[in-house]
Amino acid sequence: IEPGVRDTISEITVVGNEQVDAAVIRSALALEPGMPLSVRSLAQARNRLLKRGLFSEVSVTPDPTTRAVTVAVRERLLRTVGVTTGY
Repeated sequence: IEPGVRDTISEITVVGNEQVDAAVIRSALALEPGMPLSVRSLAQARNRLLKRGLFSEVSVTPDPTTRAVTVAVRERLLRTVGVTTGY
């Protein structure tokens, strides 16, 4: 990404997700193909995903040639708590 140059996102690829659907990740990014590509927008997208609490690691990386963005995630171990009552 070069300062002053207006590039746009060509495509978004999500990798590393096993339990969380890619559509959920894409909606949290708030990025779409055709939108301006900037360091700030990529950092904000990364932070939005981390704040969801579903991932232990997130990287949002643009390809300088194709302007495609790769979102790589590592999911947290999801814990469930079961509660039963009886009398």
